[in-house]
Amino acid sequence: MRKDPKKLKIKTIPSSNHRNTNISNELDRFKLYFDLVNDSIIIFEIDDKNIIQNVIDVNTVTIERLGYTREEIFERNNWRKIARTIFRDFEQNSEFFNENNSVVFDSIAYTKENSEIPIEISVRGSTIDDKKIIIVIARDVTERVELKNNLLIQKEELSEFAHTSAHNLRNPLIAINGYVKLIEKNQNLKYLEKISQLTEKMVKMIDKSLQLADSGSVLGVLETVDLNILMKNVLDTIVPKDVNIEVSELPKVKGNPTKIQIIFENLIENAITHGNASLIEIKNKTSSEFHRISITNDGGLFSSEARETAFKKRFTTKQNGYGGHGLLIVQKIIEAHNWKIDLKNDTKTTFLISIPRI
Repeated sequence: MRKDPKKLKIKTIPSSNHRNTNISNELDRFKLYFDLVNDSIIIFEIDDKNIIQNVIDVNTVTIERLGYTREEIFERNNWRKIARTIFRDFEQNSEFFNENNSVVFDSIAYTKENSEIPIEISVRGSTIDDKKIIIVIARDVTERVELKNNLLIQKEELSEFAHTSAHNLRNPLIAINGYVKLIEKNQNLKYLEKISQLTEKMVKMIDKSLQLADSGSVLGVLETVDLNILMKNVLDTIVPKDVNIEVSELPKVKGNPTKIQIIFENLIENAITHGNASLIEIKNKTSSEFHRISITNDGGLFSSEARETAFKKRFTTKQNGYGGHGLLIVQKIIEAHNWKIDLKNDTKTTFLISIPRI
């Protein structure tokens, strides 16, 4: 059983001594620097077996980051919880806490409310007033961990994307090669039209591939975008004459105009090409906080299974339309703008985009 932590002995410096007054000022400055550091600092007392016995001091950042009051953090149950979590992989490795030995490792800190904070720990042992201590500096590495996780996801997506693209492009290339041989054999130029259709299909695949590759979190300079003007450009470009379009007044939003255009191009193109829609309605409802833009079409409905996977990678459903990379591209651009998109599938198919007001 561990002994109760001993109280630290504090030497009193006589105020009449000028030299001691300077020391006091230096200690005050040190304490100020201690609290201004942007990393959490905790000083623990350890025994001869390098087992943590007490917490000696913490800086202000530690208190703010973990959500305790200063009084709470000095309570035995609380500092033991902190020590157990950040040193959980090193409790049996007491050599790490030897004097003048230092170690750096990644760990997790838990707040008072049990929220996780990824941290990088730097530990160094020392001795002060015959007491063995360890100085723990904890740096919040949440952004670094998120970046690492995003890179791993992107690497996986890139690998899958490369294999899918290679497969999708290989089939029309094989077909083109077959038509070329038929032309050489039969001298029949009717196969040129087939070749033209296949090459057009490949160009569209490449365009979608480039959109997907460029649909990530980097938006560049954000601009105020008038969606009325942008939507007119989209509709003039991709909507055939036999499809009816109804558009209400649309808002101005903040974002990357090129990528926003890609969102609407993909949603409308999917409705026409894969959903066989004859009517597309584009409306907006504005609340105190959000613009909610709906794109509704009368084409084929999603099955319940397809609805769950509509924005997932490799989603396709030729039977109900909306196949390929289009909706994944839309989802990535929406996320990059910190917007939200939902799919409603009642009597008609509706994509609902929620955009914060500027």
